[in-house]
Amino acid sequence: MTWRPPFTPRVVWLNDDSEDEDEEEKGAEAAPASQPEEVQEHQVLQAEPNWELPEEEQEQEDTHVLHNPRAKLFWETVHPKDCEGSTVELAEAMTEGQSYDAEAGAALLDMLVESEVSTLKQVPRIVRCIHQWFMTNTDESVEHRLDNTLVELTDAHPHDVVVALLRCAPSCDRAAAAMWRMMVTTSMTTKKVFRELLCVLEDWPLHSTSTCDGDQQDVLALAATRALREILRMPRCPRGLKVHFPRLLLALLFQVVYSTEQMSDEVDTFWRECQEEGGLPTSPSRFIVLTVKALLCRLGYRLVAFEVERKRGWDTLLHAETHHCAMGLLAREIRVVSRHLNASVVSYLVKLLSRNEPRCELPAMAFLVEILASPGPNVRAESFLQLVPRYLQSTCSIMRSLVLKGLTVICDTPWMVPKMRFLVQRLTDLLQDTDMDMVRMTLSVLRKVVRDPSVPISTPIALQLAERLQPLLDNESWYVRQLSVSIFKEVTERVANDGKKPLKTLVHQSLLPLIFHVFDENKAVAATCRDTLLQATVFLKKEKLRQVVLRDQQIEAIGECLLVECRSRAAEYLRQSLTYVQSPQDSIREAAVAFLGVLGQHMRAQPEKFRLVYHAVQHATKDNSPVVWLNDDSEDEDEEEKGAEAAPASQPEEVQEHQVLQAEPNWELPEEEQEQEDTHVLHNPRAKLFWETVHPKDCEGSTVELAEAMTEGQSYDAEAGAALLDMLVESEVSTLKQVPRIVRCIHQWFMTNTDESVEHRLDNTLVELTDAHPHDVVVALLRCAPSCDRYWETCPEGSGLPSL
Repeated sequence: MTWRPPFTPRVVWLNDDSEDEDEEEKGAEAAPASQPEEVQEHQVLQAEPNWELPEEEQEQEDTHVLHNPRAKLFWETVHPKDCEGSTVELAEAMTEGQSYDAEAGAALLDMLVESEVSTLKQVPRIVRCIHQWFMTNTDESVEHRLDNTLVELTDAHPHDVVVALLRCAPSCDRAAAAMWRMMVTTSMTTKKVFRELLCVLEDWPLHSTSTCDGDQQDVLALAATRALREILRMPRCPRGLKVHFPRLLLALLFQVVYSTEQMSDEVDTFWRECQEEGGLPTSPSRFIVLTVKALLCRLGYRLVAFEVERKRGWDTLLHAETHHCAMGLLAREIRVVSRHLNASVVSYLVKLLSRNEPRCELPAMAFLVEILASPGPNVRAESFLQLVPRYLQSTCSIMRSLVLKGLTVICDTPWMVPKMRFLVQRLTDLLQDTDMDMVRMTLSVLRKVVRDPSVPISTPIALQLAERLQPLLDNESWYVRQLSVSIFKEVTERVANDGKKPLKTLVHQSLLPLIFHVFDENKAVAATCRDTLLQATVFLKKEKLRQVVLRDQQIEAIGECLLVECRSRAAEYLRQSLTYVQSPQDSIREAAVAFLGVLGQHMRAQPEKFRLVYHAVQHATKDNSPVVWLNDDSEDEDEEEKGAEAAPASQPEEVQEHQVLQAEPNWELPEEEQEQEDTHVLHNPRAKLFWETVHPKDCEGSTVELAEAMTEGQSYDAEAGAALLDMLVESEVSTLKQVPRIVRCIHQWFMTNTDESVEHRLDNTLVELTDAHPHDVVVALLRCAPSCDRYWETCPEGSGLPSL
């Protein structure tokens, strides 16, 4: 065991005995035969005190012992290879003692850092030593004794100093707080310190790193937040705080997001330890929110913090479901008071969203979109566009709507619109979304993009756009209708020449909807539809129709010209117009009924369409006009073929006039007589002729189907249906196969007709049907009206049905 002088205070010698022996042997070989006693006495840092001096002078001498020739001689005798290790070991021992030893250790650290700061390999140990020195010294007169040493060390090794301090004092005690304040006060270290703190703050919950001594222990991000909170308590704002404000703010905001979604065991344990010191919130997320407020207020954004508080934004930020709302609110408030932050914030958020960070994508996008809406040039908009294809495909509807909101903002910058052409296909796909708000925003962006003359519309895109837009022409939202029609007009104007021919079919299909919406109750929609209709006539080269639209606003005139110009599309127009007779808008419904009247007149000259119309009728409108509903194209084609085979070579004109159930009214009669004639229209020779033209194989089915539609309407339609049932039962009562349907039809007739004058209109029909099929009538009635409604009371005596 190597002998140590008895006056030596508690110190740490060399690493092990073997090394001690080697050093002693080397020293013995190198030393002269007679070595002065003075040199031998400096094998430790502390020289032997001069006990002959008074106590006050002795203490003064002790505090400066390292600066006298003896201290310098000791420093010179330390072997260069072990200088740092031996000095740090000795300083650790000195800083753990009383004031005298601590001062001696501080003096030793001063000399070590001053002489070898750039080549130090044990920076974390030096930092822990300095922290211990601050912990053991409470004398204000020596409070700044190690300031220069700490600053020089931080300037040369910022990463190691910051990480080592966060490791040895994560809860930021009094000594650590003093060290942080010292490091950020000096201009040459403040930016470096904040840069290192940011690296830790942005890595939740643990920041993986290593220091020069090989230590790879993770650092808690919340420890960096704790340190930042102490820095914000300084009387003067550090320069580095202003420089790194945007990143610091966003890093803290995302910490709130992360801390509300997950809490690791390390963070939970650390926070419980911090709470033992007192004065901290119950949860880390609330502490981080307080730090965000302090940061805003420290940099002059007190009004922002107040407005967010007033709108309950901080409480919203603490809930995982509403993070994005709070982030958007905060961004809106910041962009109002500070424009110079926009570029740096956008750049940072774009980089963040370019990485795969699902936890922060939604709040980051919410913040970014609001910043993009700031007044002034959007210099970072192009980088945002690179994110759009990825996030437009997100399964989160909120994310898609945020991206569309950002695109809407960018579209206001004219020079950015041509750069959005690559998004047209993806935007077109979004038109199939079930969320109408999403569709509305998509249409708003599309309209601005397709209007730009520098953005060509290729044939595939034009066809797909026209197809997607057609269902939206009848959307319940007037704004969606107007946008859809406007984009459709742009497509027909700017489609490439090779795409005009394939587009004609879709334009033809849109003519009638555009005509009906010319009568839209919303004036803006009506005006847009009229302009688009005129453009469609130019596209299809229908000059006569264009002149009629320009000259006349009556549906009869427009419909007449349309049917003349497009005679072969009468069946298609029939199918389209039937959807509009049930439109919620009275003006469009009336236009559709008027067009059906014109269409019926034109079909008289087309015998092959005669059976198509009658077989397709299923419902009745509420406008006292018959409803025709086509089942499907295949049935229509079959009926046309059958009709062509069954029809004679020359059909009487009288038969041709009855291609719809309702005969053309005699407009020369007064209105009262005309209504009376209508109620008996099925009893005139024309109605009988219609009955005779029905194919025998399908007589019962077609008649019952038509009667069902008629009995669900108003009095005129119901009367027509009753007359049709009379004729059916009277002619084929014994061979009927669909008795239950007829019973249900009669029951519906009684339910919808309360007029006493026609109360017994179907008595004879019901009696004859019951006499021929008593079982089917009774069972069918019990099934369709098991609760025995008002219908039973109207059954005539002798009908065979039990009375109440």
